[in-house]
Amino acid sequence: MIINKDNSHVLNTKEVYIHDDELIEMKWNREQQTVCLMMTKHENLHHSKDYYMNFENVLGFSSTSCDYWGASEAVNTIYLEENEQTLIPFLMKKGECQIDFDNYFETVIQFISGDELRIVCKKIDICI
Repeated sequence: MIINKDNSHVLNTKEVYIHDDELIEMKWNREQQTVCLMMTKHENLHHSKDYYMNFENVLGFSSTSCDYWGASEAVNTIYLEENEQTLIPFLMKKGECQIDFDNYFETVIQFISGDELRIVCKKIDICI
């Protein structure tokens, strides 16, 4: 599934349902401007399936790792941040940043621990 600015509203639906999926690994490639999340979906007690969420044309990301509600790699929700964007306004304030933000969107992955991962990108490719 490919997600871009035009269809980013799908992040707020059951079509992109990653509740209880676990983050196994995160890789950032600065040169290629990508963030790759390796995830595991537990389909039942005896079977799980790995998949990737590839964020492309990444302008920035931020994460907390405080385990507010206890340690967990499991995802609570993913959503399109429309009302309380923090990264896009921060990046726009930087005078050196000469980027047209019209095609970028801010995504939030909230973990069961209470921690969050925010990513500003042009495209997400979910490879299941």
